[in-house]
Parts: sequence; structure tokens; C-alpha cells
Amino acid sequence: MLDKFNEKDINQSQPNKIILSQNAKQDENAKIIMPQNANQEKEIEINQSKVNRIDQIQIERPRILQKIQEKDFKKCAYILAENFKDYPLYSLLFKRDKNFVKKIYYTFCCEVYDGLDYTYANADFSLVTTVKRPEDISRGYKSLLANPFFSIPFFLTVGNKACKLGTEYSQFCQEAIEKYIKPQDIYLKNICIDPKARGKKLLQKTLYELVGDRSSILETHTKVNMSIYEHLGFTLMCERNFHGVDHFVMRR
Repeated sequence: MLDKFNEKDINQSQPNKIILSQNAKQDENAKIIMPQNANQEKEIEINQSKVNRIDQIQIERPRILQKIQEKDFKKCAYILAENFKDYPLYSLLFKRDKNFVKKIYYTFCCEVYDGLDYTYANADFSLVTTVKRPEDISRGYKSLLANPFFSIPFFLTVGNKACKLGTEYSQFCQEAIEKYIKPQDIYLKNICIDPKARGKKLLQKTLYELVGDRSSILETHTKVNMSIYEHLGFTLMCERNFHGVDHFVMRR
């Protein structure tokens, strides 16, 4: 639904490890048979389980993202709330009072719990993202709201008016997505990068790791973010407005 990053994150990431096979030492399991005659060709047997082709450059990138555990969903909701509190959408949904961030937090609690099986974070939670593949299944949040220890403070804090407007916004988004999404698309729902972690190419690493070369779709709310996604190969599909808040749907 939303995203948080800056232009430094769109720079092409460099490989973490490069193996130059032609210049590197032979693998310890390699068996090299030198010809008895200098005119004969060299015969080289390489352990294929370790080195696929000796004449190619191999690039290894360690994974930086893991699925979050259920115990971490509130932590992720708080991170999302803190990073998205300046988005105009939440000023539309909620009154800016002392509980403003708390209202956003409760909203994200429901959203993250619903997507718990496809929400990811890095080791220090400076990156939190919800990326839904076609095979992923949402768990819903009825069981969360069935817990009075959550539902009572949720409704007391968020309020009925914001709940109704939030439901209207969810329907608005669903209509926009359903018009352009294809069965094979990966849906980038949330991408949140802590301000202190920006400039480390985390956005591009996220796309590389969770999307790859598969087609994908996303929504964003600012023209700055739209421009960044265009640099990453996304195309604007439609531009809409929800009670004065811009809403862009993009595909790649």
C-alpha cells in the first residue's frame, strides 16, 4: 500500500562476492591431468557440485530478508506506523492528537497480522516489507479482533468513523488493483526502510530477493516515490484520488 525510501536506494547494488574462476586457484577437489605431450590438449575435471563452469564469473548474494515470526508482528506494526505517520492518508483517516501514531499502529497491527505469512524483515528490522506472491494466502484478522485484549483498545483508540473510512479506502484500493493485476503478479504491499538505513540499496535488494524477474504490481501515494519506481522499471497504470489523497498503481 505504501512505501518509504529515498533516491539513494535505487542505485544498482554491487555483488557481495565475486569469484573470478579463470584467475582463481583451482578448487581443492579438482583433478587436473596434464598432458604427457606438450601438443596434446589439457584435460581438466572439475567437481561440478562446487563449480559449474570454470570460464564464467559467478556472483553470490546472501539473503538479507526472512519471514517475520508471529511474536514480531506488533513490532513491525510499530515500525510501519512510525515511518508512515507523515503520509497524508493517515491525516485523512485520523485526527492528529496525542494518540495519532497509536491509531496508525493499531491499523498496521491488523494489516501485518493479515499478511503474517508474507511479511519479511532484515536482521535489525531496518527494513520491513509485505510482498504477496500469487500462492500466498492471507490469514485475515478476525482472530486478532476476537481477542478482547486487542479489540477493545483498538476500537476505543481508532474509533468507528476512522474504521468506516478505512474500510472505504480498502475497497477503493482493491478496485484499482483488480483492474490491473494479473494472476502471475507479485503484489508489493508495503516497503518500509528506516531513514538511518537508507542509501544501502535495500530497496533494490528487496526487489531482487523477493520479486526477481517476475511481474509485479504496487501502489504508492507520492510523485517522488512514483519517479523512483519508474527508475526501477515500473510503469504507471492509473492515477486516482481518494478524498484528496493521490493514489498511483504501477506495474513492472
